[in-house]
Amino acid sequence: MDPWGIVAQTAYVATGTLAGGLLASNCASIWTMCYITVQRHRAIVKPLSTMNESSSKTALPLIFIAIMALIFNAPVWFQYSWSLHQIDGTSRWFLIHEPSPLWANEDYRFIMHQVLYPIAVYLIPLILISVLNMRILTYIASSKRVQSVGHKRRMAKERRSIWLLISIVVLFFLCHTGGLMIRFVNHQKYEQFACFIFAKDFVNILFNVNSFANPMLYFFFTKQFKDLRTNWVMVRNNNGNSSMTKKLLKNVSYKPSSKSISSQ
Repeated sequence: MDPWGIVAQTAYVATGTLAGGLLASNCASIWTMCYITVQRHRAIVKPLSTMNESSSKTALPLIFIAIMALIFNAPVWFQYSWSLHQIDGTSRWFLIHEPSPLWANEDYRFIMHQVLYPIAVYLIPLILISVLNMRILTYIASSKRVQSVGHKRRMAKERRSIWLLISIVVLFFLCHTGGLMIRFVNHQKYEQFACFIFAKDFVNILFNVNSFANPMLYFFFTKQFKDLRTNWVMVRNNNGNSSMTKKLLKNVSYKPSSKSISSQ
């Protein structure tokens, strides 16, 4: 096989073998975004609830999300059946994949592509991200602020947080609505149409844009992640203060008891 044939064969095989992995990474990025939103909501609305969390406890949900994304998209690898095809009149063989009986099953396509995927990867994340971010915005807008030396700096940080939250919701809606709509189209009927092929490729590009743009949004609206670093330092200081407070309370609770014993 000539070099270009090897490249073509490799690209063709990649379309079938990497499909499940790409969808799994997309699902994992969406669910990770939801997890980050939940953690951000807790840190802003109930900051004391996140003070004693260790980094190991934070990593476990991310590992669980990655495993669940792989399991959720595992059926994609069984949508193709692979076979070797000999090119007529030559001794060359070509590895091809065709739709499997699983893909031809209408019940599978309905449950997987029109029920589970829209609910688990679009509707629930969109509702969760929108509701929690709106609650964060409401909390920031209604919270009482004390005029101090760092008041302007905190106000600027809050404005950046508001724009960050709005951008995340809008970007998610724009990049993933097309992926939801195309799943309700009859693929077997329109898979040979150039417009449908272009629409599928464009939807995949939007998925990648969303995954790439989210870190850029955090980088831009948090002053190169400086706001996040400041919050982390504040949490560490609060943890130290809380331990000192516990020691003071212990000493205070100990002294009256000693006095009462001596008085008796």
